[in-house]
Amino acid sequence: MKSIGLLIFIFLFLTSCTGETAIDYNDTIIKPQLKIVEQMDSIFIPENSYATIQKHRKKLVETAESGLEETQILSDFQGNETFKKSAVDYFTYVKTYFGETPGIDSILYKFNSPERLKSLSEGVYKDTQGHFNRFLELENNLLSEQQKFAVEFNLKLDYRQLETP
Repeated sequence: MKSIGLLIFIFLFLTSCTGETAIDYNDTIIKPQLKIVEQMDSIFIPENSYATIQKHRKKLVETAESGLEETQILSDFQGNETFKKSAVDYFTYVKTYFGETPGIDSILYKFNSPERLKSLSEGVYKDTQGHFNRFLELENNLLSEQQKFAVEFNLKLDYRQLETP
């Protein structure tokens, strides 16, 4: 009898950590996405040094890794699988591109200033633009799926800026 009670307790604990309500599910996915946007904004300040850009990029990758892990734990929410899938695609891309691209800190540093941007080869410039466009495409897809999810589950979305602790 004790083992049944223990199993019920474990089940309740696990479900409470995995987006039990629509708003919890939404927040699990969107909070790291909002942090990534904030960190991207922090990277693209023209006065930033190379070291500052590197620091913000590393935080961005850590956030993407964390967001990916949290999202992968989630089950599809009441038959909705596209919101989770779009989040996994987004976090995977951010983690991979910003975490594994050789010379990414240098590229970001050069993209931060019109003068430094001129020093990039045309090939690197076009490749980077393509990756930035892919990032935006995945982000827009995620936000579109969030909107559909909100409509499907009657959520009122609040777009206020996250408070920094």
